[in-house]
Amino acid sequence: MRTLLILWLLPMFLFGAWFGLSAYDLNFWTRLLSREVHDQVFAVYASLLGVEKEALPGLFGRAVVFDGALISLVIAYRKRKTLIPRLATMVR
Repeated sequence: MRTLLILWLLPMFLFGAWFGLSAYDLNFWTRLLSREVHDQVFAVYASLLGVEKEALPGLFGRAVVFDGALISLVIAYRKRKTLIPRLATMVR
């Protein structure tokens, strides 16, 4: 379970950090964090997906929320034997 979370959270964190640093043109260390590269990457993604590049951050945000809910459901299902008694005591 820990591996699943790490394999999901690490790419989300790395993309979020890159997106935040490059969107505000905080280009310290490398050109990879510049606004120019940010716009080029989103132009490539937009052309591959066939959508406008302004729609991509919203699509990514919705995908992160959906994936987070899906992973939370998988974790809750796997730990249901300990969660059900806890929830039962909280309801009373």
